[in-house]
Parts: sequence; structure tokens; C-alpha cells
Amino acid sequence: MRLVGSVLGDFLGGHILPLPFFPDGFRQIAELLPFAAMQNMPLRIYTGNIAGMDALSGILFQLCWLIVLVVLGKAWMKSTLKAVAIQGG
Repeated sequence: MRLVGSVLGDFLGGHILPLPFFPDGFRQIAELLPFAAMQNMPLRIYTGNIAGMDALSGILFQLCWLIVLVVLGKAWMKSTLKAVAIQGG
């Protein structure tokens, strides 16, 4: 399962095939996922493919995904820790 998730993340993030080469409908969906914000966006900003206000909106997009994932992770951790039973004395 971990391998499938890793390969899927790499593919949707543009690591295997750059996102601009994807078909339009699939590319639009892939660009909304957090995987594109991890690798595709920084590389396209660095190479100059995205510049100016588009680069700024890309960075804000990354920041939004960061906030969403941190909040979801903290909530998930909090709910999981409630179920932990500590053994010992």
C-alpha cells in the first residue's frame, strides 16, 4: 500500500511525467491536488515556466494545502490518541 501511494504521489506530482504533458481534464484535476504543490509548482517557478502573479498564486496555493494538511493531521492525531490505552503502572 505504501508503494502504491508513493508511486501515485510521484505520478500526480509531476515527478514521472510533467503535469503540462497530461491531457487537459486530468491535468486540471492533478493540479488541484497537494502533490502538484509539492513538486510541480516549485520546479515550474524555478525554471521560469510560471512567473509573476501566477507564481505568487502558486505559492499561496501551496500555503493553503499546508494549512489544510496540518489541521487535518492534528485532528486525526488527536482522535487517534484518544483510543490509545497506556499499559503499565
